[in-house]
Amino acid sequence: MTNKGESCIFPHTARLRLITMRPIPDSCSIVLVGSWNTRLLNITWISKFLFDGEEVVGEFSAIPGLPDRFSREGIRILPSEDRLIIAPTNFKDELFARVEEKAVRILQMLQYTPLRAVGVNYVFIEDEPVPAIDEIFSSAGQDPLTQHLGGPLKTIIQRSFVYNDGTVNISLAKENTETQISINYHWQIIEPTEAVKILEGNTIAMRGHALQTISESYAISLEEEE
Repeated sequence: MTNKGESCIFPHTARLRLITMRPIPDSCSIVLVGSWNTRLLNITWISKFLFDGEEVVGEFSAIPGLPDRFSREGIRILPSEDRLIIAPTNFKDELFARVEEKAVRILQMLQYTPLRAVGVNYVFIEDEPVPAIDEIFSSAGQDPLTQHLGGPLKTIIQRSFVYNDGTVNISLAKENTETQISINYHWQIIEPTEAVKILEGNTIAMRGHALQTISESYAISLEEEE
């Protein structure tokens, strides 16, 4: 894995402009894709085994297909049959480390759960135009489709790169003046032990890599939420 980088501000020789990262709820997350027993992953089990018996807040969905949500101390857990999502409520290192710890604990306790993939996601939002990114979208605006359909309501540019025996998928989405940058680190796996090796001690390093990639690619600096 990459070296652990915990700094949230990265220098750049070009002109920098501060962007405030606003996390989209449950989008900055660890995602474990597999076959999960949602009857086991209930509020009682989560309280007992993940939070040492402390009270957990449960939000139970009345809409078929939407997962229930369990929360405590800035951590959200969303179990569904095909994936388990564990998400922090802000970008602080301490909370990311605790989210990683919960994910690793689940993988170690439920080591016979069939898994297919593990992903770590970081999503950033900027309300004002970003010149370097606007240049990328200007070429997309020359697509002949616009001659027939007019300007698109939303444009998404997605690319995938090799990263530590897996992939990093970077998506730029633009809607009006708002820019969304989504970074997904993804590995295909078979056993929970593989996911533990990928995650343990590395999610903050991935976060640092994501911030550095954005800073050095688009000449912008990222400022954490208070």
